[in-house]
Amino acid sequence: MANSSAAAVEAALCQPPNGTRTDTIVIGSGPGGSTAATILAEAGRQVMMLEEGCYHRQGKFPAFGRAELEACWRRAGMTVTVGSRPINYVEGCCLGGGSEVNSGFYHRLPEAVAARWRSHYRVAGLEDESLLQLQEENERDLNIAEAPGAVQPASQLLAAGAREKGWACRPIKRWHRYDNDYQPLAPGGVRQSMSETFLPRFGKAGGQIVTGCRVQRITPVTGGWRVQALVDGREIHYRAGQLVLAAGAVNTPALLRASGIGNRIGNSLRMHLFARIIAEFDEQVNSPDAGIGPDQIEQFAPRLRLGCAASTPAQLALALTHAAPSWLTSHRQCWQQRAAYYASVSGGRGWVRMLPGGEPTVFYRISRQACYDLADGIRYLAAALLAAGARKVLPVLAGAPTITSSKQLWQLPRPLPPAKSLLSSVHLMGSCPMGEAGATDSFGRLPGVSGLTIADASLFCDSPNLNPQATVMTLARRNARYLLENSRSDG
Repeated sequence: MANSSAAAVEAALCQPPNGTRTDTIVIGSGPGGSTAATILAEAGRQVMMLEEGCYHRQGKFPAFGRAELEACWRRAGMTVTVGSRPINYVEGCCLGGGSEVNSGFYHRLPEAVAARWRSHYRVAGLEDESLLQLQEENERDLNIAEAPGAVQPASQLLAAGAREKGWACRPIKRWHRYDNDYQPLAPGGVRQSMSETFLPRFGKAGGQIVTGCRVQRITPVTGGWRVQALVDGREIHYRAGQLVLAAGAVNTPALLRASGIGNRIGNSLRMHLFARIIAEFDEQVNSPDAGIGPDQIEQFAPRLRLGCAASTPAQLALALTHAAPSWLTSHRQCWQQRAAYYASVSGGRGWVRMLPGGEPTVFYRISRQACYDLADGIRYLAAALLAAGARKVLPVLAGAPTITSSKQLWQLPRPLPPAKSLLSSVHLMGSCPMGEAGATDSFGRLPGVSGLTIADASLFCDSPNLNPQATVMTLARRNARYLLENSRSDG
């Protein structure tokens, strides 16, 4: 299956000559771009997809390792916000986008969030019945599954701690196909990313994929759009009647602003903020291939979500360097007994700007409430992990105390001091929000701009504080169909 998927993707890779014209150009190949492009191509449209990164087969690199960071993440994962406290945020930069490198957790858009977007932001096309149908179609196209056996020990312990505290906790399903030799410390299998699912379909439907293509400007012209890009260092342009922007919550507004298009673009960026804690147990809970466990504590959602974090030896060492260098002396001997966990909150607001030099810059201001919520999340995690048998826990805060008993939890700071925290984010959204008072209409179209649709997390009205990729795909599927229906009616 993997080989046939790769063959279909590789057959679609091409370098069309300068001046090529097509029906539709999709900029970006993550979950939004791949879903929209495939829907359009399978409906008979000529579609060209432009992706800044390169194509790498699934499994080529160890997950969350240095090689993957350098090959598949923008700036090797070293992107930070500007503000009172820098926040490290990461974006996929490869064919398939973030779906190729993330943990693959699958969350439907909660009914309460959809209702809020409908009522407060006046977003059409999210009625319960239509939303359910879109989500079910996504799930048929992906292999949404639970692990076939016992989950990773670090995840089991988190769930055990939640049970001891009487808190709601459940394993989250993934986009994943598991091998027959599944083992908790080395689950194996293949992430059902865009390069394994939608992109092979896109190639079989006649779609063209241009990798290594950095789009610099889009310009409306008679009959459509002109796209100016750099391909292998050469300036080149393409023409299309329709554009679909799916470059992500940073690069979509950055491209629009660089092109002088749209109002209220890039002024309302949201992100999920992650703070971490490290727990050490008597038994082995970690291995080089353990991955990220699926259990999440949902007792405090949506204000707080608590779960397992990436715990490679290098990532643990980086966190310990920041928080407690004294733990590093035993790291080589003890890392298999250690695992990282996260507390995730929504809080603050940011904006995207293009500075001299052509690179987008993200400014972000953390809210005071987010600092209180993160402090509560760290405290709850520490309590659960100690209840599950951790012999000590360490918040990833500069100068943080090592906690060995629940009686010491009072030592944890509240609110969380941003200046001492190693905060990060993998979920960015909301920079071009949809709705009556947003940057776009309900279907991702900019007012007064013909032939352009947005199909990524930029469209979110606010932050749902859960993995956004299933919602991105739902919106992209809906918007692509709306585009097709309008095209037929216009014809």
